[in-house]
Amino acid sequence: MTSLLPHVVASIDRINTALEVTVMQPAPANATGKSSTPVFLNGLLTQVKSTSSSLRWLRNHASASYSQGRRWCPDLSYGPRESTPGSVLPPGIPIFDDFRTIKIEIGVSQSWGMAQGQLDHKAISIWAVMPGIEYVLCVKFNPDFANPEYKLYDARVSPLVQLAPLPIVSPRTEIHLDAHRILGIPQGMALPIGFPKTLSVDLYSPLEWAMR
Repeated sequence: MTSLLPHVVASIDRINTALEVTVMQPAPANATGKSSTPVFLNGLLTQVKSTSSSLRWLRNHASASYSQGRRWCPDLSYGPRESTPGSVLPPGIPIFDDFRTIKIEIGVSQSWGMAQGQLDHKAISIWAVMPGIEYVLCVKFNPDFANPEYKLYDARVSPLVQLAPLPIVSPRTEIHLDAHRILGIPQGMALPIGFPKTLSVDLYSPLEWAMR
């Protein structure tokens, strides 16, 4: 397999860092339980405070690592912590260290499509069929961050078909994630205090940060 050029690797590293911080910074919930504003990444932010609600209950993983079966490596993945109140392991997942609910694939100069190794193939044929997975986010852009696009796959949709890409544009491009699903908490049960029912994430802010 051909090695990625250094500038491509640098682009992936920067966007991974930016996305990780973005997902870990939820907006405060309003009276309806939804995020009152989308999650924004401050370009000067280099670390997440330990008091962050999502950081406390949602754990980030650099890659997928299952104790059983084949191992795959997305760019980022997230799942509930063992200490997350109300979180229940799904069938087929023996331990919380293996529990992922969100997968994120970053494609730099890669193609959308269902061929082996392409972004849609990974999302639909690999990640979405794994136990516990709720959402698969694919983000694609050029090495200079031009033409950014995304697709958000909902693993509960059946049949899961290839989506059309959506542009990531200024001033913000939001995705919305059901908190019960990403925390592994059954619907109807209480969420951790301070965690919004719908987690809104802005995809433009990490791109803007990475381009600096």
